Amino acid sequence: MGRNQKTTLGAFVICLAALALAACGSDRIAGSIGALCSSNDQCPSDGYCNTSAGKPGKCETRPQACDAVYAPVCGTDNKTYGNACEAAGAGVSVKYEGECGTPKGCVGPGGVTYAIGDTFKAPDGCNSCTCTSNGAACTEMACAPGSCTSNTQCQSGEYCQKSSCGGLGVCAPTPQACTDHVDPVCGCDDKTYSNACEAAAVGANVAYKGECKRPGECSKDADCKSTQYCAKSACGDALGKCQTKPQACYDLWMPVCGCDDKTYGNDCEAAAAGANIASQGECKAKGCKTSDGQQYSIGDTFPAADGCNECTCTQSGIACTKKNCAPKSCTSNADCTVAGTFCKQAAGQCGGSGTCAVKSQACIEIYSPVCGCDDKTYDNSCFANAAGTSVKATGVCPAP
Repeated sequence: MGRNQKTTLGAFVICLAALALAACGSDRIAGSIGALCSSNDQCPSDGYCNTSAGKPGKCETRPQACDAVYAPVCGTDNKTYGNACEAAGAGVSVKYEGECGTPKGCVGPGGVTYAIGDTFKAPDGCNSCTCTSNGAACTEMACAPGSCTSNTQCQSGEYCQKSSCGGLGVCAPTPQACTDHVDPVCGCDDKTYSNACEAAAVGANVAYKGECKRPGECSKDADCKSTQYCAKSACGDALGKCQTKPQACYDLWMPVCGCDDKTYGNDCEAAAAGANIASQGECKAKGCKTSDGQQYSIGDTFPAADGCNECTCTQSGIACTKKNCAPKSCTSNADCTVAGTFCKQAAGQCGGSGTCAVKSQACIEIYSPVCGCDDKTYDNSCFANAAGTSVKATGVCPAP
């Protein structure tokens, strides 16, 4: 083959390569703007993977500035943004227009959206998930392949998800975004996280709900040894410290009321029984007692002395409503059924219509005698009313 023929052939090959590139002109190099993607880490640092409207992901440039127009959208991270531009600026695709509210579905593997009630395969290809109003709820079986015992056995962007701190788990994607909901958990790394999602985001499984306890801390006696109790400065769910129960106490009467509502001779005796102190002094009887001697438990309701209002027994005592009530009419004390009341009639009247009134509870020691309708002499009208009788006449009763 001559030199001219070789040159012509080379030019033809270059031309074919150029034509091939022109035919595929819409393709982009992986990791560049315009390339297909499934997550932000597959795009340049100044771009993000836009998966809005359920379309295949595509690397797009993040906007550096946005208009101050409020046209809210809900991002795929379940956060509300002022408009689609602001979501893109944060590297987040739009889930739907409007503020985030009740979840309208779940996004499964590959960006597929499922309706509430739908079931689908988990990302590990083994477990199954159900779309609920609180998000996707998935089974947590240890599957092979994909089963693991530590995060090092999983790929980048995954962690070894377990139902506890030990045993087998399954490689699962680490969350890219979590809600601001505060429901603290203690991770298997002995660190406290705002919620389980925050723990998973750093590859930590949940050891137990609540903040992590420091050595020796406790929330209940069961957290301590059998010879100890959870000593607290107050009753309730606050954290305490495991302390040894005293084996012997001094013989001194300085009563305290325990959080178990029992009276102990002193604080040492309370500690020996594993009880924290609610207050100094003996425990007060829990309940209320009315002026007529009726005993009620806390929470009980009963009629007020006026026969119209209602009272409730509370921790602080008796609390009654204060309605303005019309007096109940009567003809005798038998018509006044509320304890501590009597049928009060007009002075000089010992029969006919009257009104139910509360008996006098205390009277002034002034001698201004009256004759009661029971034909007994009282020092004054107050003492007559206290005895449950109306006044028949002023002055002492005539001798029989």
